Amino acid sequence: MILFASQNRPRITTWSFTSAPLCGLGTIDGTLYLGLSDSVAEYSDYYDVTISDVTGTYGNQSVCEAANNTWETSTCWSYTNNNYNYTWQSAWLDLNNPVIAKIVKAGLFTFVGGRGATSEIFIYKDYDSGSPYSKSFSLTTQGTTYLYGKLNSLYGAAIYASPSTAKEYKVPLGRTGRVIRLKMTTEVNGNYSSLVNTTLLTKQGKIR
Repeated sequence: MILFASQNRPRITTWSFTSAPLCGLGTIDGTLYLGLSDSVAEYSDYYDVTISDVTGTYGNQSVCEAANNTWETSTCWSYTNNNYNYTWQSAWLDLNNPVIAKIVKAGLFTFVGGRGATSEIFIYKDYDSGSPYSKSFSLTTQGTTYLYGKLNSLYGAAIYASPSTAKEYKVPLGRTGRVIRLKMTTEVNGNYSSLVNTTLLTKQGKIR
């Protein structure tokens, strides 16, 4: 199995702080909390962000914030989220019978998370790395966000999200080959996702 991110480089996230975090906590649902000198911060979403100075277009605070930008010390900043993909790829699979053709009827792919992202599966056959068969499917939105507390209370309002449970997607494939390679590319659009299991539904073909 091979797992790599866009452009075959691992994803690295960097932060800029006025003071270094004092501690960190990762929860079972993938949330990361950072303890700062004067507050607790939550790392949410998984985007690359393009930051642009748009003060020339939105020249004062009210106009800047009305356009959903951020006003900071006389400068208007625009933040654009950029999605990225991660890719999983298997080795060549003969399913313990290298001389028999396999008819791959469908695939069962179990994901945790994703929340509306798109995943695309590619199937290569017989050591041919050329044009593969491909099929796209969408990961359903899971979990509900709940708000607890009042905005004007001492600690403000807290937001809780119900955990995302594993969900199985059955994808029709219809591909025949003596050996099969799978490749899957999944979009990350602000919510973590994890492929936890893959099962191929196959039928025996002819001796080749």
